[in-house]
Amino acid sequence: MKHLLKTIVDYNSWANQQVWNCVQKLSDEQFKQEHDYSVGSVFEQVFHLMSTDYFTLKILDGTIATTDRSEYPTKETHDTREKIWTKWQEIDQAVHAWLENASEDDLNGEIGFQESETLFVAGSRAEWLTVYENHTTNHRSQILALIHQLGGDTCEMGLYYFMRDRAMKKTETTSS
Repeated sequence: MKHLLKTIVDYNSWANQQVWNCVQKLSDEQFKQEHDYSVGSVFEQVFHLMSTDYFTLKILDGTIATTDRSEYPTKETHDTREKIWTKWQEIDQAVHAWLENASEDDLNGEIGFQESETLFVAGSRAEWLTVYENHTTNHRSQILALIHQLGGDTCEMGLYYFMRDRAMKKTETTSS
C-alpha cells in the first residue's frame, strides 16, 4: 500500500508543478482576476490548494485537532505567487517526509477532525491521502479551465502523463 500512496504523493507534486508552470505565465492581472466559479480567481484557487495541502499535513501528523489554526497560511501572508509557491513546496516536502517515515500502522490508523458540532469526519491516513489527491486533481482542473478562459496556456496533468514522464526519465537514466 505504501508504494501506491508514494505514487499518489509523487504524482500530486508533479501535477502541481505542471499547473504551476501555467500559472506562472499569467500576468498579475490575470492571476488575481475575479471569477465567480468555485473558490474564485486563479490566486484564490492556488491559495486554496496550498492551504488544504497544509490541512492534509495536519491530518497526517495528527495535529489537526490540537493545532492552533492561527498558524495556518492566510491570504494576507501569502499574497503573491512567490510566497504561495515557497510555502507549497515546504508543505509538499513535509508530506513526502511524513509518508517516508510512516509505518503501516500509521497508514491504517484512523484519524479525523470535528467538522461541526455534530459531525466528526474520520478515516485512515491512507484514505486521507486519497481524499487529498482527489481534491487537488479537482482544483487543478478548475485552475486549468480558468487559465484557458483567461487565454493562457494549459497542460496535461493526468496520472498517465506522470507515469509516462517517469518512464521516460527512467529510460534516459538507463541509456546515459
